[in-house]
Amino acid sequence: MRTQYWLGGGAFVAALAFGAFMMKPRVGNAEAEPIKPRQAQQPAIEPAPAPTENLKESEGDLNLTGSVVSDNKAALSTRLPARIVSVNVSEGKAVSAGQVAIQLDDSEMQGQARTAFAGLNSAIAMARKANEGLKAQLLKADGDIATARSGVQQAEIKRQQAILARDALKGDNASEKRLADEAVRKAVIGYEQAVRTRKSLEELAKVGGVSRNDLQGAIASEKAAASDVSSAREQRKRLDSGTNPQTSYRVALADKDIETAEAGVNQAQEGLKLAEEAKKRVRELGKQEVEAAKAGVEQAKSGWRTAQDSADSLRLRAPFAGVATAINAKAGEMAQPGMPLVTIISLTGLRVDALVTARHLARLKEGLPATVQVDTLPNRTFAAHLSQIAATSEPDGRTFRVQFRFVSPVTLSPGQVARVRLSPARL
Repeated sequence: MRTQYWLGGGAFVAALAFGAFMMKPRVGNAEAEPIKPRQAQQPAIEPAPAPTENLKESEGDLNLTGSVVSDNKAALSTRLPARIVSVNVSEGKAVSAGQVAIQLDDSEMQGQARTAFAGLNSAIAMARKANEGLKAQLLKADGDIATARSGVQQAEIKRQQAILARDALKGDNASEKRLADEAVRKAVIGYEQAVRTRKSLEELAKVGGVSRNDLQGAIASEKAAASDVSSAREQRKRLDSGTNPQTSYRVALADKDIETAEAGVNQAQEGLKLAEEAKKRVRELGKQEVEAAKAGVEQAKSGWRTAQDSADSLRLRAPFAGVATAINAKAGEMAQPGMPLVTIISLTGLRVDALVTARHLARLKEGLPATVQVDTLPNRTFAAHLSQIAATSEPDGRTFRVQFRFVSPVTLSPGQVARVRLSPARL
């Protein structure tokens, strides 16, 4: 004896579902063989005492009537009150992921986006100007540093030249000393020769071999030679004591030139230091201006993106591919926040939901194989398995929801009536 129940608040009864299940489908112009019931006698139509399920039990088979359900569905609505410009989907028609289903009036937001974009371009131009200004200032600072370094080099060259000039003067003094030493040596040799000549003539004069005039001449020559020695030694002393007025004056001038050159070197080094410090200040201030300009660009970019997002939020897009249902929008009407305008139901991840009474739960377990048929494809059977058994009952307190997953992807539509048969060999 098969048992009949009511499912979905009077939507259909078990006998009508069973009769539809047993109808003869046609293939072309020929009539296909009917699917025969396990019992010849068709049960009488009796309303179930409570609107909970349509369940059949025959020779161990458990037949359930449920519906195809999608795991994913999304109700599209607006966040702001807006006029509906166009409805781009139709009831039950396919939609693609990202497709604009409802276009709301975004003219004001588009205007804000254009203004924000202009502000972004202005901020970018300011940032570019700040970057170029920093580069120009750094180039000028580098030029100032190069000039200062060249000044230091020139001052060093002048100092070295002054030192060389002074050293040359000192070298000339040493040369004069060598010449004076040579003059002393020659004067001494001349004096010694004059002494020997005088003494020889005096010896000859004793024997009458030399005239008086010759002897007087030898004595005079000796005195002259002695005077030359004295003069040469005096000149040498003056060179040692540095009392040569001409040489001392030239050396003093050379020392003064060295002092002046060293002051120039110090001044040039100070200028170089100031130029390097100026470059550091230019870099720091320029970086601050560049960072401020970059911050302005980011702020303008954020404002532009916000305006774009606000405009895009008025284009209600399908979050995934599927079909459009429950369309509650017409062009020209006002859409209010939170009001569902269209529902998108995904065609992937389909399952079948059905109800069973508590007395059959002991016979069920997850993973149990099943077959599914739908009215639109009466000659096809889809393999499925029991994927989930509800832990709590429905509000009626007598039935539990069970879910079936298809073994392979199927092309069915959510909401279709599905008949599920559990294999008796596995019960």
